[in-house]
Amino acid sequence: MVHLCHSSFWHWTQVEEHTPANLSVGYWQLARVYAVIGQGSQALDYADKCLKVSADAELDAFYMAYGYEAAARAYSVLGNATDKDEALAKAADYMERITDAESKGWVAADLATIS
Repeated sequence: MVHLCHSSFWHWTQVEEHTPANLSVGYWQLARVYAVIGQGSQALDYADKCLKVSADAELDAFYMAYGYEAAARAYSVLGNATDKDEALAKAADYMERITDAESKGWVAADLATIS
């Protein structure tokens, strides 16, 4: 799973027309995979990269919400409840700015899985 995710990200970086949105999604996927396998520090590193590329490119709220979702999940793995709660609050704030109901629902469903 980890190797496939890294391979996918690498391939996206080789596409000449890749966009910041492609990179944001790739970093989010890497953060999620590392959180799933219990490697919170690496998950947080990729969540931070997701947030940076999303903010620098001024991507819409969907990407920022998922960046904070990834950070909250990483903090949960690390056992850092304070930072997890802050990231969840920021993710929820960005989620409220999403106008597409289906996309908003995806974010809400993923946020609900973070304990």
